[in-house]
Amino acid sequence: MKLSKNQIETFNRDGFLFLPELFSEAEINILRAELPKIFSMDREEIERDESSEEIRGAFAMHQYSTVFAALLRHPRLLEPAHQILGSDVYCHQYKIIAKQPFGHLDFPWHQDFASWHAHDGMPEPKAMNYAVFLDDVNEFNGPLAFIPRSHYEGELQSEAEALPGITPLYTMSVDTIRA
Repeated sequence: MKLSKNQIETFNRDGFLFLPELFSEAEINILRAELPKIFSMDREEIERDESSEEIRGAFAMHQYSTVFAALLRHPRLLEPAHQILGSDVYCHQYKIIAKQPFGHLDFPWHQDFASWHAHDGMPEPKAMNYAVFLDDVNEFNGPLAFIPRSHYEGELQSEAEALPGITPLYTMSVDTIRA
């Protein structure tokens, strides 16, 4: 799938792009059907809440799920990444975030690059995130929020914050967000 000139302009202007129906309902159902299998595995890549055993997510699914390995290499994800980044791409992180309605998984405001740079040594913020929603997103199950054009501000001041079950996340204060 190639992005249109308008889509590329929107991404460059706003810092994100929403592509509804990138995958069909049948394709999403195949991904959904794989989740119980993944979440039932006893692997270090499957994160559970220490107190409740609630599933928090899974990492590196391409190593143990043929379905998610195929998604990672899908042309509808790779071609737009090549267009926008202008180079070959690689997978830095691959994860499922299981945000259950009224669950315990919250992520404060943050920029991913600060954590990736600190923990993984990513040299520059030339990266792209894809979010493939497997369920409808609403106010109860953890919607993502983006600040359009905030990428023009560069890397913002952040502090490492210890959050349950994950590597410290470099989060930003409300004052930084409002500035």
